[in-house]
Amino acid sequence: MTMTIGHSILILAGVIPMAGAAPLVKTEILKPEVTTWQFKSIPGPSRSDVAQGAVVTCATGNLDAASATPDVLVNGKLPEKSRDLTQAAFLAGAGSLVVDLGKVQTVAAVNTYSWHEYPDDQGARGPQVYTLSGGASEGQWVKIAEVDTRPNKTGEGWEGKHGASVTDSGGKLGDFRFLKFEIRPPASPKQGNVAWPNPLFSEIDVHTAATLAKAGDATPAAPVKVQALNPDMKQLRPATNQGMRLPPRKYSAAPRLKRIT
Repeated sequence: MTMTIGHSILILAGVIPMAGAAPLVKTEILKPEVTTWQFKSIPGPSRSDVAQGAVVTCATGNLDAASATPDVLVNGKLPEKSRDLTQAAFLAGAGSLVVDLGKVQTVAAVNTYSWHEYPDDQGARGPQVYTLSGGASEGQWVKIAEVDTRPNKTGEGWEGKHGASVTDSGGKLGDFRFLKFEIRPPASPKQGNVAWPNPLFSEIDVHTAATLAKAGDATPAAPVKVQALNPDMKQLRPATNQGMRLPPRKYSAAPRLKRIT
């Protein structure tokens, strides 16, 4: 594991040995003063990857009541504010998300992005900690890699945009239709509200060798007016009823919730 600290980014890279493969996990943090999603060591978020429009299911655990539905993770759109929950999907506790690509794809890279900035806890919900597995059919999982974007275990300086990229030294992670993300809370010692423990994921990209060349073409989501949830949670959500969520439950990208009149 190597670490490089720069003026505005923190980069960690390490090789995770796996049987029959050599996955490379690179992570990078864009500090709050960086206003773009342009990472230096990993590709940026994409709207051209093979996960666009995929079905994303909360397989174990539950989404938080304030989370957006998981399809926001595969829409190629990015939040313009760190606490814009209309483009953030997050669990209420430990659990897993499964991405169904619709058919088997030759996967060259899996990239994930999250964002949290809050001075009081120094971005406690920014880091990603998960186990990545893949399978040609659901339920037949092959472990690919462990991902951890935390720069330290103290909670110091976690704020910003976190990016993680899982690739393979041979250029191919495997032939997969399903990707499973077993997500764990980053457990910052500075987390003031234990009811909000999980990272705010903004995007999940799954690339073939061809789509990887187009990475970085994601676009900002339409701006939304936001307001505080309450003084304890200290998060922002839409001021309109379009931002209201049901209590924690399992969600998938389809079907969508209907407006009740």
